[in-house]
Formats: sequence, C-alpha cells, structure tokens
Amino acid sequence: MTPAEQGQIFDFGAVCYSDAISLIINAIALGPAIVGLTIVIQLLQIKTWREPKAIQLLCCMIIVLAVAVSIIMQGIIVFTQIKLSIQKEITNPPSSLIISGDIEEFLDKIITLVSDFVICWRAWVLLPQDKLLRFALAIIMMCNIGVTIADFSVDVDSGSSAVLDWLAITLSLLVNMTATVWKARRACYLGS
Repeated sequence: MTPAEQGQIFDFGAVCYSDAISLIINAIALGPAIVGLTIVIQLLQIKTWREPKAIQLLCCMIIVLAVAVSIIMQGIIVFTQIKLSIQKEITNPPSSLIISGDIEEFLDKIITLVSDFVICWRAWVLLPQDKLLRFALAIIMMCNIGVTIADFSVDVDSGSSAVLDWLAITLSLLVNMTATVWKARRACYLGS
C-alpha cells in the first residue's frame, strides 16, 4: 500500500469518525427535546386551554419532529457515504445523497426559524403596549426569515455563501438579543 493510499484511507476514516460522533451527539440531543415536549403537554393539561398554548404546543411539536427527521436524514447520509466509500471511490455522489443533505439542511433552518419565532412570540405577548419595540422585533424577524430562506436557496443551488451564512447567524442572534432585552426590560418595569 502506497503512502498516498494510506493517507486516503486515514482521511476517509477521520471523516467517518467525525460524522458518526456528530450523529451520536445529535441523537442524544433529541432526548431533552422529547422531555421538553412532554413537559409542555403536561403543563397544557393543568391549565385552561387557549390560543397561546396551542401555538406553544405546535411550535414544540414542529421542533421535535424536525430534530427527529434531521437525525434520521443525517444517519442515512452517514451510512450511505460509508457504504459507497467502502464499495468504491466516489467521484460524483448520487443524487439521493445530495437530496438527503438538502433536506437535512432545510430541517436545520426550520428548527432555527421556529425557535426564533417562539422567542419573538413570547416577547410580543409579554409587552403588548410597546408598539415601537414590537415593530422592530417584527422587522428583524421578517429579515431573519428572508435571509434564512436566501441562505438555504444559495446553499442548495450554488454551494455555501459565507456572507449569507454569517448574516443568517447574526440576524438570529439579533432576534434573540432583542427579545431577551425586551423581556428583561419588562421584568425591571414590573419589579419597580
């Protein structure tokens, strides 16, 4: 075996190891998500049922389903890559593998957007009288949705765009920070 072949086998093993560890970590993360959904369902049974609780349950269910399907897709991708690489060297991956990767990435974007929506929605409900902050939060969230959709479509069509990736992360962080500051402001307002 030549040193080049040894290097290629080592690189393949490192990628398989990294992908398998990532899959295990993501699968472990599903446990707390299911526990959280169970807690939400139990809390919904205790109190009276209204529209905010339905929205909360729907968002939790979307997140748990998206995480579960994302883990399944990631597992399919990892095991398909390992199987194909063991059988022969891959120069062009099959379209089913590419589509599976796109579905997994789409689900990751959905998880982020639904999580950001929940944070915005809670801040929106907690402070209904502050119209300026509500308007700002709505604009930031709409920008977050637009940039996330653009980032996903660019990733699928022509590969990754570092600018859109960073912009999507920044807007998601801005949504979270704005809502958190808003909720902290309300807590200080009620505390004084």
